[in-house]
Amino acid sequence: MKTGVFVFFLVSFLAALVRAGAVDPLVLTGDSFDEVVSHDKWVAVKAFAPWCGHCKNMAPAWRELAWMFEGSEDVLVAELDCADGDNKEKCQELEVRGYPTVLLFPPGEDRTKTLRYEDQRDLESMARWIISRTESKPTHKLPASPVTKLTAKTFGEVVGHHKSVLLSFTASWCGHCKRMKPEWEKLAVALADVADRLVVADIDAAVEKEIAGIYQIRGFPTIKLIPPEGGAALAIPYEGARSAAAMETWVRSQLVEMSSDLAEDDGRLPEIDALVAGLTKGDKERLEAIRIAAAPFEELGKIYVFFAEQIVGGTFDPVREMGLMDKIIESDNGDEADRVTARVSKKIIAAFLAKPEDE
Repeated sequence: MKTGVFVFFLVSFLAALVRAGAVDPLVLTGDSFDEVVSHDKWVAVKAFAPWCGHCKNMAPAWRELAWMFEGSEDVLVAELDCADGDNKEKCQELEVRGYPTVLLFPPGEDRTKTLRYEDQRDLESMARWIISRTESKPTHKLPASPVTKLTAKTFGEVVGHHKSVLLSFTASWCGHCKRMKPEWEKLAVALADVADRLVVADIDAAVEKEIAGIYQIRGFPTIKLIPPEGGAALAIPYEGARSAAAMETWVRSQLVEMSSDLAEDDGRLPEIDALVAGLTKGDKERLEAIRIAAAPFEELGKIYVFFAEQIVGGTFDPVREMGLMDKIIESDNGDEADRVTARVSKKIIAAFLAKPEDE
């Protein structure tokens, strides 16, 4: 098997592990409907037509929902094909006016308490609605998604905080967005090795219209890479293929360029430079202060802590470290990211060798 094909299937497999399982919902008919719905369980029913595009887009989420409540003593997930001639009378009785229509029937025969779902048709939204209305617990929990879901409330907590953010602006009704979603999750899994400097996220731009306006979103999905300093003016748009492989190649190249910019700008943190200048062997108290000060700066902070630990432990040799960094910089092997890290490391070593300002 060719390497590229193997990698593709490996990434696909890992991404599949992240999402929930899926089973077929119970198939109802006009004849079986009353018997099933009148029992002692809540019954969530999707009324659909096989030719309906929205129904097809929703089908994977509905199957995952059926898996979440598989074997539940409280909730049953089912579906009713309203295009089937034998079921049309029942669909008319249920006042199904469009597809898909999601109805939640309480236990027993009182249909006056039937609930109609009118929110987004993604798994998380439907699951939350059913759990809140039925006060039941699913038999299978949803695994955490590798993609960070942003809202207007959380946007400022993620964007502009020492990490780049790869953000997809989507809409719940957008067919292209739904088709891209599995690729977006594969991408998040593939980029797990750079999670210390990159967040893969998504925001419903049709809901968060103010943020969409700031970032000049004109269609869905729109993908932008927002650098650590944040800001719509600095966001880099992606206009390539929407496959995980194509997006990953682009993102990694952009991260290298950002790292190169960091090296050119300096790669030093003045607030930490003051702490490390003149650091000596055995000074564990100042080492802890350096760790605390460096924590918010992710990759750059780790370089400071690495050399500080060497100094306090008595193993730091600046001549040796400078020589190692020079070899990496001059080497034809390795990638540009390694060379960028080496250039930044040399500048940070210089901070350790500087004399404290009060001397």
